[in-house]
Amino acid sequence: MSRRELTAAMILAVDDVPAPTEVYVPEWGGVVYVRTLMGFERDRFELAQSQLPEDARGENFKARFCVYCVVDKDGAPLFEPGQAAELGRKSAGAVARIFDVAAPLNGLTEEHAKELAGN
Repeated sequence: MSRRELTAAMILAVDDVPAPTEVYVPEWGGVVYVRTLMGFERDRFELAQSQLPEDARGENFKARFCVYCVVDKDGAPLFEPGQAAELGRKSAGAVARIFDVAAPLNGLTEEHAKELAGN
């Protein structure tokens, strides 16, 4: 396979965002869809995370991240950022199931997640 030099126009023309991934959540009796974030959205999440008091960064971390990634079948967000606390009061298993799909889809490694959560 030959490698070609890319131009800005070529890169910007590429559709590099996959379709959302369906996740069955038995605790809720149905499916949600988890999407890949755009670069600016990931930055927005990280900035919001960094603005929390250091001792609060780990609290509800998974739910806060999931709020950014959970969408309906058409790709429309299901949650507003302000609903992270409410989502965090749902089943830990359900939130973890979604996070476990969302994190790798968005290049969030365990090490980076620990760093963002203040661990």
